[in-house]
Amino acid sequence: MTIVGPRPFIPSEQAQLPDDRLQVKPGLSCYWQLEDTTKMSDEEQLELDYRYIRERGIGTDLKIIWKTVCSVFGAKNC
Repeated sequence: MTIVGPRPFIPSEQAQLPDDRLQVKPGLSCYWQLEDTTKMSDEEQLELDYRYIRERGIGTDLKIIWKTVCSVFGAKNC
C-alpha cells in the first residue's frame, strides 16, 4: 500500500475489477477520499480510481496529500 493511490478493494470486489485497475498499488488517500463517495455509484468510484491512474505523478500526489491534510484538520480554503 502507498500513501496516495486508488482505493483498496476487499478480495470479493477485486475479482470483478478489470486487470488494468489492479496494476496500481492501492493507497491511503486519493480522489475518492476527497469526494462524498456515499452518493456515488460503483462505476463513478471506479472512474475516480482511473482518473488517478491517468493523472498520477509527484505533482498529483502532493496535491492530494495537501488536500487530505486540509480535510482532516477541517481547513476550508485549501
